[in-house]
Amino acid sequence: MRTILTLGIALLSLLTNHGSSTAEERESTAEERESSEERLLDRVLDARSDKWDDNRPISARIADLKNKDAKVRAVTGYMLSQEGRKAKGAIPALLVALKDDNSDVRAMAAYGLAGIGLKAPPAVPILLECLRDKAPMVRAYAALALAAVRAPTNEVLPPLLGTMKDHDPCARAYAARSLGGFGAEARLAVKPLITALTDVDAQVRYEAAYAFRGLGPTGRDAVASLAKLVQNEKEERGTRRNAIIALGAIGPDAAKAVPVLRKSLADVDNNVRRDAAKALGRIGPAAKTAVPVLLEHLQSETCLDRQNVVEALGRIGPTAVAAAPALQKMLQEKDKAIRLEAAAALASIHPDHKREAVIQLRNLLDDESPSVRMKAAAVLLRLIPADRRKETAMLRLGLKEKTTRLHTAWALRESGPEAKALVPELLALWKDDEQTEVVGDAVAEALKRIDPDSAKQAGIP
Repeated sequence: MRTILTLGIALLSLLTNHGSSTAEERESTAEERESSEERLLDRVLDARSDKWDDNRPISARIADLKNKDAKVRAVTGYMLSQEGRKAKGAIPALLVALKDDNSDVRAMAAYGLAGIGLKAPPAVPILLECLRDKAPMVRAYAALALAAVRAPTNEVLPPLLGTMKDHDPCARAYAARSLGGFGAEARLAVKPLITALTDVDAQVRYEAAYAFRGLGPTGRDAVASLAKLVQNEKEERGTRRNAIIALGAIGPDAAKAVPVLRKSLADVDNNVRRDAAKALGRIGPAAKTAVPVLLEHLQSETCLDRQNVVEALGRIGPTAVAAAPALQKMLQEKDKAIRLEAAAALASIHPDHKREAVIQLRNLLDDESPSVRMKAAAVLLRLIPADRRKETAMLRLGLKEKTTRLHTAWALRESGPEAKALVPELLALWKDDEQTEVVGDAVAEALKRIDPDSAKQAGIP
């Protein structure tokens, strides 16, 4: 998977081999990193060579890794990263490129491995060696790649924690991002990541907050620090959003952050409001004090944002019983997605509404929108344990058909053991290298929720 990448930021200070260790080792300022990115994009996007052709076959790109021109070899690493798992045949050549004489080529080889995102045991010792490279971007991308290649946690956690103290902010940032990719197994990284939330460098703070999204409940000790980050209006919006999403990932243990998240529902940025609603929902019943504010937003937000508010109320559950009248009224709305979320929320809030919700959801199983009918089927799996055959068959077909596969995987991301009959189909999709990155990510999330043991055996981080 390539979800540990931030491709825009990752194009920093590359293809600019200064030819001296002094230039490679010095720490750049934020402004210098930005100008390096601009120069890089200018060179890459303005290039007319067929080496930058998106339709160039993988075999040709593998050959390009042996090109005499270091710039071609370096850019090839980047291009291979964009191919994702389809470029798995390039892994041996990228391992060779990790030892290239040119630091830009070494950096982009590591970046390529991170982008491909497949388990590659032979890469681990070489990447660990790269963590000691003189060039900061080699260290940074090697850290990033270690999570992507599924390196054994016990082998790589100590070196990555060491990289968290690197003098270069890019190396610190990507070490933080990588640690988040190890999930609950990275519990020893919690304290260093909390420290990184107050790093002087904005990118490090951003990536540290992002890492806690991957740690989930394991990051419970960071609740106060993450909440403080959310409250800091001077902090970059992306970092605040990461912190909000991380609090939601921590779940019920983030209950002390409810006042901060409740306040964020009034943020001027609709994305922050949306993230806050989702986070409150994931905290669950402990977020009951946010119910009145969430109800206010049912009247003021757009359809998409109202869906998130309704979903949050449903996740809060019985303690959100005050929302029942408003949700019942929403069952009469024209927007089918709103009706779907309202029905699901009502069933979660009080058992008396379950029968009404099931009727509404079954009416949506024949909807022309694949996202609506697949979500309805997934919700019904949870509500009707006695007979799930129709819904299971419908979701199984949805996973098989290309046109509905993504919608089905998305719908199943909120499922649990009730969808275990679909694990074989989900595993087959995960192992299919021809699937798009977005489908692969959705399938991985669904598997982790439905059958964590199968997900772990399949190598899903």
